[in-house]
Amino acid sequence: MDTNTVKTRGMGWMRDLPDFRDYTPEHVKIKPLLKKINMTASAAPASLAGFS
Repeated sequence: MDTNTVKTRGMGWMRDLPDFRDYTPEHVKIKPLLKKINMTASAAPASLAGFS
């Protein structure tokens, strides 16, 4: 093989990046953090109640 030949490689598999919508107040990792600061999911404004 010629040493000057450039091999093209595809992107391959790329994992999904975290999205803030993945972490609702009920999420396993978030619930203890909210408890630590004495904030519960019910503390959210009524206008946001249906968006979890």
